[in-house]
Amino acid sequence: MCQPNTTGMISVNAGAEKLREMLSAESWADLGNVDAACDNSTHDCVLSVSVSSIEPLLVRFRSLGIKAKRLDLPYGFHSPAMEPLQPQVKLGLDLTGKMYTKGDIDHTYFSSQTVSTVRFRELVEACIPSECAQSGVVFLEISPHPTLLPMIKTTTSASNIPVVCLGTLHKQRPNWESLAESTAELARRGFPLRWNEGFDGQNPKLVDLPLYQSSQAGVGSESKRKLKSPISAWIDGHSDNGAPYEVSTRITPLIEGHRVAGTCICPASVYIELALQAASPRVEHGHRIRLEYIIFSKPLVHQMADPLQVIGVEIQEPKNLDNALEFRVVPLQHGGPVDGESTFCRGTIAPRGRAGGIIIPPSGPPRHLIDPAGPCVMQRKMLYDTIFTRVVSYSPMYQTIDRLQLSHAAEKLPPVFIDTLLHAAGFLANCSVPSSDVCICTGVESVEFLVQGPSAWEETFILQTYITPTTGGFQGTSYAYDHQGTLVALVQGMAFKQLPIQSFHKALQRAISQPSKDTFDSTLSSNRDSRLLRDQSAPGLSPPDSVTSDLVRIIGEVTGISDAHTIASTEFSQLGIDSLMTIELLDRISREFPGLSQISEHELAQCDTLTALEAILMTVNDGEALDDSSSGGSSRSDFVFSVGDSSPSTSPMMSKSISPTRPAAPHSDTSISLAQRVRQAVADVSSVPLDSVRADTRLEELGLDSLLGIELLERLGSEDGLAITQTKLDSCQTVQDIVGNLESKQKLAVTGAAQAEMGSLRLLRRGSASKAPLYLIHDGSGVCHEVYGRLGDLDRNVYSILATAGRNTSDGPGSLLDMARAYAAMVDTSQPVILGGWSFGGVVAYEISRTLRRMDCNVSGLILIDSPCPINHVGLPQALLEQVCKGKPKWVLENFQRHTALLRDHVPDASQRDFPVAFLKSTALVSASLDGARCAFLDNASERNREIQHWEALTGRRLTLLDIPGNHFQAFDVDIVQHTSTAVSLALDECE
Repeated sequence: MCQPNTTGMISVNAGAEKLREMLSAESWADLGNVDAACDNSTHDCVLSVSVSSIEPLLVRFRSLGIKAKRLDLPYGFHSPAMEPLQPQVKLGLDLTGKMYTKGDIDHTYFSSQTVSTVRFRELVEACIPSECAQSGVVFLEISPHPTLLPMIKTTTSASNIPVVCLGTLHKQRPNWESLAESTAELARRGFPLRWNEGFDGQNPKLVDLPLYQSSQAGVGSESKRKLKSPISAWIDGHSDNGAPYEVSTRITPLIEGHRVAGTCICPASVYIELALQAASPRVEHGHRIRLEYIIFSKPLVHQMADPLQVIGVEIQEPKNLDNALEFRVVPLQHGGPVDGESTFCRGTIAPRGRAGGIIIPPSGPPRHLIDPAGPCVMQRKMLYDTIFTRVVSYSPMYQTIDRLQLSHAAEKLPPVFIDTLLHAAGFLANCSVPSSDVCICTGVESVEFLVQGPSAWEETFILQTYITPTTGGFQGTSYAYDHQGTLVALVQGMAFKQLPIQSFHKALQRAISQPSKDTFDSTLSSNRDSRLLRDQSAPGLSPPDSVTSDLVRIIGEVTGISDAHTIASTEFSQLGIDSLMTIELLDRISREFPGLSQISEHELAQCDTLTALEAILMTVNDGEALDDSSSGGSSRSDFVFSVGDSSPSTSPMMSKSISPTRPAAPHSDTSISLAQRVRQAVADVSSVPLDSVRADTRLEELGLDSLLGIELLERLGSEDGLAITQTKLDSCQTVQDIVGNLESKQKLAVTGAAQAEMGSLRLLRRGSASKAPLYLIHDGSGVCHEVYGRLGDLDRNVYSILATAGRNTSDGPGSLLDMARAYAAMVDTSQPVILGGWSFGGVVAYEISRTLRRMDCNVSGLILIDSPCPINHVGLPQALLEQVCKGKPKWVLENFQRHTALLRDHVPDASQRDFPVAFLKSTALVSASLDGARCAFLDNASERNREIQHWEALTGRRLTLLDIPGNHFQAFDVDIVQHTSTAVSLALDECE
């Protein structure tokens, strides 16, 4: 098979016979294959040779006095180099109904075509190989108009193999639009595409990519609803004295038009509209309003036969210099909030100046949406009668998406416009989960309108929505544009939590049957009351570290990190606490410590460590008691804090924490079996009879969703011997699973103290519980979520172990083996597991596999992502570490230095592996730009190949090699991580 400019020709002033005799000598053998292409005369011949041999041949001919000249030709014609190319695309014949084999086409083929049956059906069936039964087949018709696709769809409709049919041109659509649609579908399905070639000859203009990462899904829709004003009159009267605004009953139709599981629930858009209305009188004219950190704490449930519950909007003045107002939507009674009830919704209102900055996507909406002439994907009936009804039933006023374009409607209610921005993202999220689950919006990071005045709302709108998978759900962003492509509104950080639909229905039923009880706050209420409330006559005050332990517990429940040392010694960002998790954390703290009403969430959000969080608590009332009201009228007034060592008079500047009183945890009765105690705890939390809780009872059947799971975690943790981590509890499906996890806690002979000093485990992604979970170990930086969180769906539970050792080397492990043993204790060995890691993490994963195998644990495979072999490893030079960590926090460089030293000092033991080992190899070399920043493992191709040989010697088996683009440090870059995900998925298949 010949490629251009790999072979060439030389004209020689000598006969062919003489040259053949000369070239057959051993001294000419190093020139490779040289063929006599043209025997022109007894004194002239033309040779065909490889390009690399042309100059050596010319030199030798000159030394022998033979004239020779290179011909300007791209191929070595008349030689074996011109043999036919091997077929790159399989060819099918409708004459035979089979795939082409050599000899099928001869001189009778075309005449046979005219008289024989066209076997197109048989050919379509032959085009589907058996190995595609699971992954599916894509048929792409290249023609002026799709004519074969309908027949292909009919032929394949009876089979169980997924088939996708795509066309190229369409006679009723613009060429560019139909081509782009099919190309996008191919890209979405993972086909490698050469995008640049689609713009050849058009002088395309290059633009920067978006600043945000990992947006994987989007939908565009056009809204043709005309809005006369962005705010409707739903608030009765004014609130000049700080009392709540009372909400008009005119919102009743909007709540009744939003039925979730057959129950009328106030939609999120109504809360947002109420906040906008209440805040508008306090915002300077012409300034925009931005809602931030919106939490939907409790559903407002409405029975259609009953009058609407009286609710109000509280606006609190700014407590700091950021001018942010705080709002709450609360139940009212006699003009004031109802005692004992928490909020339905709360957040902050940030007025923004006329020139306030905003995050805007670099490109406007898709052009085909601005001029909607093309076809759409789904009809209104499919969306609102099939897709949405699994979660929520919308009345006609909310049914605004029509074939993914918003329809004309007579109603002019702005909340419908707001709701469309929300439920478009909800539609995408619910299309991405199994039919047994639902995705529920639990919060919104920000809502902002960029228009001013009623005239700006006399427009049609185009909606563009993106969702990104997160741990346990999705995060969405929606943009609304006018007909000119100008951004007019955006909703960012929509958090959708994935829940079993049966559990969600049961939670709603509990909210209906107990309307006065805060569904969300009840997850902690019973334990919190017994844990925190204290008889004022009790002597003495609580220990000064009790609030610290409460904060550690809360942070652990939110992050899934179980050890206190990690939480106390690590920055929140390193614990994986992002903006959405911060909102959840602050909500938990404010609900558990009701006395913090004097501190704004903005102040709490500035805390980046546990110490900073404690310090800000110390500023409250100089150590005086905190409660919900200064008069002490609230039932929470018995919530007493102590500042300092032992007395309330101690100076807060000398103390470390504020401590709520806490009675000692009840001692468990050892005569009661572990299984019986777990059954009792589950029965109490789920409010079902004990007889209904059996060992094989599924937790979701008892209504134990993620919300009640928090209370169960608290309940188990309050009893001796029943403490279990959030990650372990999340993996349990039955009561027996919980019992089994508790019984196997000490299975690995590694102390908990060693674990706490070195690392922590997080559930990175939930998937099929029937497949072996994947445990990914941090790289040299010590972080995981920012790296492995970019991987695609791997169809299994994926856990990450991140480094949480202190920044001083004395706080960390003494050796890499110590680290591996500690990490091994975090692995759930009740089922087969697969281990892996990038770079340094791969070496640790190898040592973990050795530790687990020595304990007869089932390791199904090992995935090394461009990991250096620890045999005689010299480590990364300091200059390269500083170059890699440039612009990153100081602790990243410290982690790299610590882990580099561990790897350099590690002496591995070879051991025969009885499971597959896959190696993902970065194909590019690292080119260091600094002197002294070179490393053979990274920048020398021969050395990189030797590293693989060393790995094979160390593991005693051949590695499964999978190439990924980019160099060693780019394996998880945004433009490469999809290839890495595919390679990891292939490696997992190899392991199983």
